Amino acid sequence: MNQKLLAIGAVFFSVVTPLKATAASFVHEIYSFGDSLVDPGNLFQLTLERRVELGLPAPVPQTPPYAQRLSNGPVWVEFLASDLGLTPALSTSLGLTPPLIPSLGSEFPNDGIHFGFGGASTGTLNTNLPSPTGTLLQIARFQNFLESTPNFQPNNENALYILLAGNNDYAGSRITPRVEDISGPINNTEFALSSLIDLGAQNILVSNLPLLGLTPRFRESPEADDINELIMLHNMALSETLDKWRKKLPDINLVSFDFNAVFENAVSNPADFGLTNVTTPCLTNFSFPFDADFNICSNPDEFLFWDDFHPTTSSHRFVADAALETLREFESVPESTPALSLLALGVLGVGSILKRKIQG
Repeated sequence: MNQKLLAIGAVFFSVVTPLKATAASFVHEIYSFGDSLVDPGNLFQLTLERRVELGLPAPVPQTPPYAQRLSNGPVWVEFLASDLGLTPALSTSLGLTPPLIPSLGSEFPNDGIHFGFGGASTGTLNTNLPSPTGTLLQIARFQNFLESTPNFQPNNENALYILLAGNNDYAGSRITPRVEDISGPINNTEFALSSLIDLGAQNILVSNLPLLGLTPRFRESPEADDINELIMLHNMALSETLDKWRKKLPDINLVSFDFNAVFENAVSNPADFGLTNVTTPCLTNFSFPFDADFNICSNPDEFLFWDDFHPTTSSHRFVADAALETLREFESVPESTPALSLLALGVLGVGSILKRKIQG
């Protein structure tokens, strides 16, 4: 069954350098929302500041072996921002955690803000902590921040909003059970999208979800096929939702990012990504969130997975490369540029390839 789920996505092309220049010409700010895949350190910062209140012996994730993120280094939104010459702030560094206390003074996050939290659901809850840091609440805090800080307003014509959430809904945790129906996560994601648009977002990149049944946590589990089926249904419903909003608001640059195609391509063709292991984690003998005894592989850059659920930073790097390519959707491409025309066909073809593979 799992083998039938593997789809080949031709994602990478030799035009990354001109794409950087193209994307950088309009992306001057980044605002990201979602879960651990877009959390550059907010979960760590929150638990560092509130560990006594939360009853934690140390910040989460334990660092080392983690790197203040649920990986061993930067996540893909950090790489993407760096590629565009930007350094967005952590929301937690701006006082944008419960309770909401904007205390910036004259210091404003000119390059944008990362709101993502490890463990965030598509709703308001965090599946790992009793701290409400879900995706909808992240956006609500952003709205409160804008309303209470009138001297700061995004330049939405040149701001990129990134939304990636749903992994924790379908994976579940020791605190919350995994959902068995896509309606809740899809409704939450659509509400998040409409909320960002109401706040003035004009350029929004919405990511689908990777097949979690292929992660080490679920790979050999009897739940693997059920989780993968739910996520495939989620991704299809998300695509339909985005199509609906494109027709409703054609002036909004609403771009789909096929994270799952990149993920499945790495699983199917590891050598193409410099990977030698796409089935087991680099970090082993570790009991999350705290464990003094753990083992780290000698070649983490060759592993797809850092722990049993999260990618290595090297994997986040090639996700960022794919996201950079997808950004070409935001600008018109001259017909006289063959390489970029080829890229457009490749990016648009990933979804159809995946669909044919699933149906086969």
